[in-house]
Amino acid sequence: MGGYVTPAGARRDALTRGQWIDHLQRLAQAEQRACPVPELKLEPTTPDYLMEVRRVVRLLSE
Repeated sequence: MGGYVTPAGARRDALTRGQWIDHLQRLAQAEQRACPVPELKLEPTTPDYLMEVRRVVRLLSE
């Protein structure tokens, strides 16, 4: 029986593969909207978040 318990104690079902992909894509889109120009990021030495999320989504989609 998979799933998790929230900090408030509520039980939640585990996310499916498709739900994880959707969730990661939404996070990447929100990050891109928050800072659409990479040069404006506070830490330019960190890997591009959007590219990393796309890589993970590709791996999950295979």
